[in-house]
Amino acid sequence: MGVYSHRVPKVDASNKSEKIGCVNKCSRKLSIGLLLQGLMHIYNSSEYLQNFYKSKKGWKGAGKARVAIARKTFTYIYQMLKKYEYYRWMDKKNHARKMSEYRSFLKRKESEADIKKIA
Repeated sequence: MGVYSHRVPKVDASNKSEKIGCVNKCSRKLSIGLLLQGLMHIYNSSEYLQNFYKSKKGWKGAGKARVAIARKTFTYIYQMLKKYEYYRWMDKKNHARKMSEYRSFLKRKESEADIKKIA
């Protein structure tokens, strides 16, 4: 995911030497733009991310801190997809409510499709 969004540092490696460069500024603007729009929601979802943001903001500045959270979020998304697991800091009550609504929505659509087949 990080490579897709081009939010990874340039790495030059040869034999035993390795040089890590700066983050590439040429990114997929839509993916990073959408992620940055929802950044405050992501930021508020976890105390760990709030502390991470505050420490980066004091050290590097607000813009670089936002990009750091975006990179960390892309990493979370990749790991969740790879390991088939839920977001670590999700609200379990809210998730259960939304899944219940989704199941009832699917049942309604399924019954509508059955009615159309009969008619």
